[in-house]
Amino acid sequence: MREKWRYLLVGGLAWIVDFSLFVLLFPVAGLVLAQTAARSVGALLTFLGNKHYVFLDHRYSRLVVARQTVAYIVLWFCSYAVSLLGIFWLVVGTGFHEVGAKLLVEAVILASNYLVTKYLIFR
Repeated sequence: MREKWRYLLVGGLAWIVDFSLFVLLFPVAGLVLAQTAARSVGALLTFLGNKHYVFLDHRYSRLVVARQTVAYIVLWFCSYAVSLLGIFWLVVGTGFHEVGAKLLVEAVILASNYLVTKYLIFR
């Protein structure tokens, strides 16, 4: 159970950074650039926090780190695509406010990313 709380803590801190960047950048940079920058910074913080604090993974061989990094990048691209399409659909398709759309979409992605990260990346 502690692992899940650590995951929520790391994810929450990274999400605060991600969300703050999104809110700051959206008015001046638009949806795609704001979402890309925000998710990139959040992903880096999450990867490091998950490896070292959540899943207590202390394997540092080049092969292990390379495999984890590639797998995390694939997860990031999948999550990014889902988040961008979800936010776009909610904002353009239904008239949702962009901040509310981001909150809703990111909440849905959180649970699936935990499972992928735990069982496929830092197994």
